[in-house]
Amino acid sequence: MLDDLAIGVGITLVSILISGLALWAAEAFFIRHHAWLREPPHGVRLVAVVMVTAGLVLVGLAVAVTIWAATFHALRLFPDWETALYFALVSYATLGYGDVVAPPGWRILGAMAGANGFLNFGLLTTLLIDGLGHVREGYREARRDRPVSAARRSGRRARPDAPPPATED
Repeated sequence: MLDDLAIGVGITLVSILISGLALWAAEAFFIRHHAWLREPPHGVRLVAVVMVTAGLVLVGLAVAVTIWAATFHALRLFPDWETALYFALVSYATLGYGDVVAPPGWRILGAMAGANGFLNFGLLTTLLIDGLGHVREGYREARRDRPVSAARRSGRRARPDAPPPATED
């Protein structure tokens, strides 16, 4: 039991280190390109940030799952690489189908892979939210700084079917 705890803690720390490096790299990108991320057209930048960030998240998760699978395979817990990779992915994603289980004496290691996955999904989700926040901030500023039309200033409706302008109390 202590063996699988020690191995699990070590792999979890390596996995968190990888996620931390991904967060650091993304934050450096966001800081370096802050002005570009805030410029219009925001829709294009939003899609670009989502695609790049989601790709970075997927790479980070794939690396972590591969490390867990390599450990399971090196310990000969499963008959082949595919089964080790499948078990690592199912455990890491906290799906727990139950069709493949770790052998007795190593089950805690599988549970630790699940706990590590749960933690890393949360950490890497913050990466995606942070990236979107940079673009959305620029969009909100652009809308706030947009000149008000003459129709809006006078309180007239721009179109006959348009709702009346909001009044301030």
